[in-house]
Amino acid sequence: MVDPQELSHLSIIWSIVLESEVEEVYNPAINLLVYSHLSNETLQDAEEKRSGYMSNFLAKCFELIKPELNPSARIVNRITQVIREVIQ
Repeated sequence: MVDPQELSHLSIIWSIVLESEVEEVYNPAINLLVYSHLSNETLQDAEEKRSGYMSNFLAKCFELIKPELNPSARIVNRITQVIREVIQ
C-alpha cells in the first residue's frame, strides 16, 4: 500500500463526495475515501503511518470547510459526513 495522497485518482473520489447529489453515489464514495486512508500496510510501523495518513486526511477535510473559502452548506454537511465516517 502507498500513501493515499499518492493515489492517482483520489481527486475523482473527492469530486464525487463533494459534488454528487445522489446519496447512493456519494455514500459509497465517502466509504471508499475513508477506506483508502485507513487500510494500509501491515508492518510494525503501520499504526504510525496510518496516524499520519489520517492527520493529513482530516487536515484536508478542515481545509475544505475553512470560512475563507465560503463553503456551501452542502459541502460542510458532506465533509461532516466524511469526518463522522472516520470516527466510526
